[in-house]
Amino acid sequence: MKTLIDHLAQYAAYHRDRRNIVTHFIGIPMIVLAIAVLLSRPGIQLAGLTLAPATLLSLAAAIFYLRLDRRFGVAMLVLLLISLWIGAGLAAASTATWLGWAGGWGCSWSAGSSSSSATGTRGASRPSSTI
Repeated sequence: MKTLIDHLAQYAAYHRDRRNIVTHFIGIPMIVLAIAVLLSRPGIQLAGLTLAPATLLSLAAAIFYLRLDRRFGVAMLVLLLISLWIGAGLAAASTATWLGWAGGWGCSWSAGSSSSSATGTRGASRPSSTI
């Protein structure tokens, strides 16, 4: 398994310009929240509690980050719990609100991603992958 330093070094190689940093600072938390909203509505009953896919995904992500670095893992866990709390609140709203928020953000992110790909700005300076 890669270390946190390995992951951050690879990430840094791809995200060097100020505009990219600012958009990611805002965009990535919004994407995480949109996924939490979308995956908070479906669920299964387990011992009297409803277990949503968002909870399972957040648990897996928290374990991943905790294994990389305990301090940053705890910070991610707190942020994921906040996303789950907001996601559950929005998922409990009307279907239009739930899908409008989660789907609307996802579509705008996807459109922005594909438009920057079309202009050749996304990934233009990326080093080749070594996977």
